[in-house]
Amino acid sequence: MLSNNYRKILIPILALAAATLACSQVTGATPQPAATLNALYTSAAQTLEGMSTQAAIATQSSPTPTLSLSGPTASPIVVSTYTAVPPLSPVPQSICDAAAFVSDVTYPDGSNVPLGGSFTKIWRLKNTGTCTWTTSYALVFISGDRLNAPAAVALPTNVGPGQTVDLAVNLVAPNQTSHYRGYWKLRNASNVLFGIGPAADGNFYVDINVTGYTVTGYDLLGNYCQASWQNESQDLPCPGTDGDEKGFVRSLNAPRMENGSSLGNGLLTHPERENNGLISGKYPEFRIQSGDRFQTQIGCLHEANDCDMIFRLQYQIGNGSVRTLGQWREV
Repeated sequence: MLSNNYRKILIPILALAAATLACSQVTGATPQPAATLNALYTSAAQTLEGMSTQAAIATQSSPTPTLSLSGPTASPIVVSTYTAVPPLSPVPQSICDAAAFVSDVTYPDGSNVPLGGSFTKIWRLKNTGTCTWTTSYALVFISGDRLNAPAAVALPTNVGPGQTVDLAVNLVAPNQTSHYRGYWKLRNASNVLFGIGPAADGNFYVDINVTGYTVTGYDLLGNYCQASWQNESQDLPCPGTDGDEKGFVRSLNAPRMENGSSLGNGLLTHPERENNGLISGKYPEFRIQSGDRFQTQIGCLHEANDCDMIFRLQYQIGNGSVRTLGQWREV
């Protein structure tokens, strides 16, 4: 049944419908003057406006009714109700193999590398998929500047969902000053490529500026993680963590030195935080050519007010005794 409020609303609608249909269905009658039609239209508009106002007041929380008319005369008005259904949210799809870029452990974007210099690029990535990365997975060169890289490098360890891993690749800078960028992805055990981003299809990359002097020998800075690093009593990770009490080593891009100047790249070697603390790095064997020279700049970082160090360069030929090539003190 309709309530009294609805009866008040429906009556003027029926009257309007009858009047409107009479104008369009009856033939042979004398046409009404325009002024009369205009008055009718005005009256109809006012009636609808009044109805809408009453409906809004009487049924503020009610849905809008649907009106239906058919036949030569007004038919009963059908009032339909409905329940609003919110739009469905898409269900996130899980991805077996997916990664997220965490940080550049070495050589962040725009790092300077000397001409012909060897260096090790390390990315820190996170497994954001549902599948474990095994050692059958690999780091794969995709496009851009290859920088003498291998086509693929196997992952060093298994990486479960939610875990992070540091992935390294050994590279060599060209012998021409310029800006270089190489793009990389991951490859699973089925030889399917995947990468970073929401769709797991994005590349990560190495981005360097090649400048400065030409390296014709062994680049101690570029290959610093090929060395084994230790304090007085234990092995240290490479790269290390800034502020580690046990001591740490890491590369720096354009470090600011004690005199305020900046170097292209530098190697920060921080000894163990104790009296006469020590940190040492032992590099693998490499061949020394006739005429080779050792070249570096030694200094303390800007505002490192407690810096007092001895830098010593030693070497060993075969199984011979360890000898000192040079020693410098910086305060």
